[in-house]
Amino acid sequence: ELPPRYPYGQFVEDMQPRVKADTELWIDHVAGLDHTSRVMDVLTSTAEPDALAPDSANTDADSGEEHCIVELSDQQKADLSRCARTVGVTPNTLIHIAWACVVAALTGHDDAVFGVVTSGRPSELDGIDNTIGLFINTLPVRVNLRGDSLASILRAHARAQAELADHTSASLADIERRVDDSRGE
Repeated sequence: ELPPRYPYGQFVEDMQPRVKADTELWIDHVAGLDHTSRVMDVLTSTAEPDALAPDSANTDADSGEEHCIVELSDQQKADLSRCARTVGVTPNTLIHIAWACVVAALTGHDDAVFGVVTSGRPSELDGIDNTIGLFINTLPVRVNLRGDSLASILRAHARAQAELADHTSASLADIERRVDDSRGE
């Protein structure tokens, strides 16, 4: 006997109120942002793309996007995990902050926003793990790099992400539209 599944059409219908509520929460998360964090705009205005690409980068000829894969050794993974445990956060939080530092350095802002992909499968729905359908979602991560110490920035970001963790059904298009409207774009 096959395990129970949550019908995808039912999922879409049932999630509509949640999508609206989650979207409002995420709009609040990025509210007050007065600048964009478009790294590609900064990079293309300051240097030729080939000059920026590390040896391990691949360029998508159609989009002009560059992709760079960095693989960590087992020792580097262990060091990352140990560092995260020392501060009381996850390795993912460390990676978010590291990327936020790169974005901030490139854009000249100490408040960085970038997108992350979520699974989009609310774990509280029985049978959702056996359901076929497109569930992934991209959401904005906002990192404020102003703080007393790196540890305080890491902990504040971990708290913010924990508060948003159960609200991943938001509409990125609606978030972007509302943020752009509030900035007059």
